[in-house]
Amino acid sequence: RSLRWATAGVGALEPAAVSGRGLGPVARACGLGEDARQLDRTYQELGFTPVRTDGGDAWARWRQRLAEAAQALDLAQRAAERRTTPLGVVESPRGPLSAEAATPSASLLRLVPGVMVGRDWGDAVAAVASLDIDLEEAARSPASSAGAPGAPQPAVA
Repeated sequence: RSLRWATAGVGALEPAAVSGRGLGPVARACGLGEDARQLDRTYQELGFTPVRTDGGDAWARWRQRLAEAAQALDLAQRAAERRTTPLGVVESPRGPLSAEAATPSASLLRLVPGVMVGRDWGDAVAAVASLDIDLEEAARSPASSAGAPGAPQPAVA
């Protein structure tokens, strides 16, 4: 109950701010159904549908990750002994990965200023932590796709 109290309404993002940016669970926590696994034949055969949470705030992002962890266990059980080789885009815990596009963490970094502005320190920390940014992953991303300093930031609620 205290996690909800501390994170509900914190660092809320509008769906339009994250739509089409390859932000995986952060976009799905805004109610969007964007997931690279939808295009994978094996996932389709397993009856996969993206888990979505509404709210777009830190609380929704925590719930989204927990729901996706439960879904992953269910999918693993259904998949049993199937073995496949991924082609093209693969959905990682932070969003879609491909050789050509920015890593999800590089894209998520652009959201940090927007979720921190006007927040108390504790709220800012909770909002940034709920984005689950991996700085090593972001550093491996092509420099041009991570966003230039001073670039316009997505709108937040």
